[in-house]
Parts: sequence; structure tokens; C-alpha cells
Amino acid sequence: MGKDHFKDIDLSSTCFSDLCKFFETESIERLGREVKFIERMTSRLSAWMFLELNTCLINNGKVDSLNDLGSELFKTFGVKLTKQSLDERFNIHGVSFMRKCFESVFEKVLAASSKQEHMTCGFKRIILRDATSFQLPSDLATYYQGNAGDTTGSVIKIQHDFDLLSGKILKLDFRNGKETDTDWLNQKGIDISVNDLHIMDLGYYKLTHFTSIAQKGVLYPMIFISF
Repeated sequence: MGKDHFKDIDLSSTCFSDLCKFFETESIERLGREVKFIERMTSRLSAWMFLELNTCLINNGKVDSLNDLGSELFKTFGVKLTKQSLDERFNIHGVSFMRKCFESVFEKVLAASSKQEHMTCGFKRIILRDATSFQLPSDLATYYQGNAGDTTGSVIKIQHDFDLLSGKILKLDFRNGKETDTDWLNQKGIDISVNDLHIMDLGYYKLTHFTSIAQKGVLYPMIFISF
């Protein structure tokens, strides 16, 4: 599909019809097998069902129990699973599958809005670096801590690097909400390449990053924007 296909999608109300614009059923099932979420051809829960269950069917703003999810699964697809069977599907393979789906949607939407096919410039890459945070239920605070003022005490931060010219995600990390942008950049480092332009906000600014770049003998433009 061409990227123009994704331009008019309202992400605030994305549901089944819009998921079909991002994915084809066959490709989703193939992805499910690649990440080992689906290991048996006889599995009653398909990769597509799991994707829709975790997106379109739980958009009511409340925390859904396994009973709620099981009821939605049966009502929508006619598939009946016990709470234990459904719980077992929320494993590392399920997380990997949902992450791949998220990356695919994220990349397609950004690529559709960047119009990089019309861009000509002297840079090899134009890297946009940013982060977004949102609160999680309080019972996830052990894994994703928030700051003192957060309502639930649990916050997740998504860090990403996106190349505007190629339309590709370079980095996508799910981090603790208490971690600062400079902490993340200290851990991950800056991918240095000649003829890069890096655009980020002031939260990433740190003199040691410039020192590291200078020591490697590579010079390239960096733009810090204050919001």
C-alpha cells in the first residue's frame, strides 16, 4: 500500500476498519508466527484476534479484567477461552507481537506525514528525537515508576528516533517514567554519522554528548528546540 493510504486516519478513534488499512490479515498472522506468538496452526486465538482484542475492543477507558477480555473475544469472534488460557497468551511473545504492530503503525503514519519523497537536501538523514509519557494503572508501578506527583505512581515513557528522509524508525524504547531524556541518551548514545541533522528538544541537551562527538572527529548539525 502507498503511504497516502494512511494520511486521513483519525488515530484518536482508530478501530477495526482503520486497522484493516494498516494491516492485512495474512501479514498479521505471518508476523504472529515469526515472533512465536502463534506456534500451532490449530490455535483458537489468532494473531489478528489478539491485536483487535488489545486495541479496538478495550477502548472504554477502564481496566479490563480477563473475564471482560474473554467476553469480548467470544462476542466478537465466537472463540471461548478460559481465563488461564487467555492469561497465558500475555507473555513475552505477545508483547513482542504487539510491539511489532505498534512499530509498523507508527512508521507508516510518520512516513505518510513526512512527504519525504519530495524532500531534497544536503543531509543523509534528518533524525527527529522525542519522547512521550502517559500514566499506567497503579499495579504496574513496580515495572514503570512515575514521579511523586503522578496520580497512579506508574508512568511509561516512549523514546524514539525517526529518520524523516527514509521514513524509518531508528530507535523505539519503552522506558521507566522517572528516567530523564539525558539519562536515556547517556545509555543509548547518539548514532553518529556524517551529514546527519539531529532535531530534538532541550531535554536531551548535555555538554558531554558534544564532547563525545568531538572526540570521534565527526561534526554534524544538531538543533535543540524549546517548547
